[in-house]
This record gives sequence, structure tokens and C-alpha cells, in this order.
Amino acid sequence: MKMSVLCLVLVGIVSVAFGANDLLILHCEGGGTLNGVQNNIGTDPFYGSVDYLDGSVALVPLATLQNYTCVFTWNNYQYQTGQGDELADYVDAGGKVVMLGWGIAQCYGRIIDDATYCPIIGGANSHQTLDMGATYAHDILNGVSSITGIYYRVAASLESGATLIADDTIGEPLVAINAGNSVVAINMVAGDYISWSGDGWILMNNAIKFLMNAVPLERSTWGSIKTSF
Repeated sequence: MKMSVLCLVLVGIVSVAFGANDLLILHCEGGGTLNGVQNNIGTDPFYGSVDYLDGSVALVPLATLQNYTCVFTWNNYQYQTGQGDELADYVDAGGKVVMLGWGIAQCYGRIIDDATYCPIIGGANSHQTLDMGATYAHDILNGVSSITGIYYRVAASLESGATLIADDTIGEPLVAINAGNSVVAINMVAGDYISWSGDGWILMNNAIKFLMNAVPLERSTWGSIKTSF
């Protein structure tokens, strides 16, 4: 009887740790090629499935978002009205979101208006070539040593209560995570307007996998994390 109970417990642990890991790429590229995202994220065998939806064409509702473990999102064209509220509802229901570039400032609704969600406050477009600057110990940075030539970004500051993971070379947040460990923001773009080079794809995949609980944060790193209050 004791062995049967143990087996059940182990099965339960495995089912939680190695779930479907289904990923939604929610972009607003208006028919863009997405080759970089498809080749560097979409083909990663870790993900159970990877689907692509253009948020500039139609609102992606909560019911659809809930089919996925994580949503990876950015925009070039505008999101449909209400997408930021749908994403916030998705997080409230247990979903995870990685937000990039212009989406930090333009995914209008609660996902960027409420400090609980997006950990970077996004401002106006800031076309200025920058690199990754200071970093703070976090598993999202595993294997990430250099990102250079970041041109398409927004002016940014750290949201109250968020944890800073990396700065850019002018000291604005490049990568951060919210207090609930449910939303990561990365202030650089994917899609058709990539200007950067280096370890950006590693960073983006790490962020998704971290939110999918694939690389839990070790307690030994907590002391070196910079947090805004």
C-alpha cells in the first residue's frame, strides 16, 4: 500500500513538471514572415506545441488563451482593442506571459496599466542602438552573455515591486519579472524588426521556460536580485 501511494505521488509530480508546455505566439505583424521566431523558438523541442495568432487581425479571447501554458507576445501593428484586458484575465487564471518591445507600451489594458502585471513601464519609441548592460543573477540569464545592437525598443522604467534581471547600457530595464512570477518583459523586439545580435533567442526561450517552471530560481541567487519598491 505504501509503495502504491508513493507511485501515485511521483506520477503527480511528473505530470505537473512535464506538462504539455503549449506556447502561443501572439504577434501583430500583419502577415510578416516571422522566420526568426519560427526558427529559434517555434522549433524548440521543449514545447508541446507552438501556435501563431495575429493579434492585429482579431482579438484573442481568454477562452483561446487558456489553451496555452504561456503566451509570447509583441506588436508591430496595433493589438485589437481589449487584448491587454484579456491577457490580464489570462494571468489571473494562472497563465504566463512574455511581453516584448512595443507591446510593453502598446498592449493597452490592464496588462500594462496595472502594476501587478507587466514589470516594465513602457513609454515612447526610443530608436537608439544599445546593448545589454548590467545583469542580476537569475536563471533567465543562463547561457546569455551578450546582446548587442538593440535599436527597436521603448523608453522604460521598472514597475513598482518588479524584479530587475538586466539593464541596457543607458541603465533602463531590459529584462524584468513581476512579483507574481507570471509576466516577464523584455525591452527588445522579435518578428520582422530584429536589429539585435547575440544571445537574444536564448534569453527569450529561457523566459518562456522559466514561466513554465522548467528552470526554477535557486534560493542562493535571491540575494543578488535588484527589486524596485
